[in-house]
Amino acid sequence: MSDDRGEIASTLIIFTLVITMFFASVHALYIFHGSHVVSAAAQDALARAQLEGSTFAEAEQLGESRLGLFSALEGDVVVNPLPNDQIEVIATARVDTPFLNLGRNLTTRVQGPAERFYEQRERE
Repeated sequence: MSDDRGEIASTLIIFTLVITMFFASVHALYIFHGSHVVSAAAQDALARAQLEGSTFAEAEQLGESRLGLFSALEGDVVVNPLPNDQIEVIATARVDTPFLNLGRNLTTRVQGPAERFYEQRERE
């Protein structure tokens, strides 16, 4: 005949491990998705800032609208001019995860050249 002693303790330990793994995986998914949204926001803002005739304010507004696509993100996009017609975009955000408060701050930096139309006389 089998004995049921200790079954509650082992069930409790297994249940606790399963719940902990669930919380950790949801947290990791939020951080993973948030990092991709922040990266996409920075790249879209850079693409807008590179266009001739576009302003940095338009690029920042586009980047922040991209951050708004994921409701768990709260952040800013800053466009900076660099020397030699280069543009840098810094996107920073904080992920509001439902369970844990670890690794929530995300930052992405991208840079590239500003597009400029050259007149025919400037090319020769």
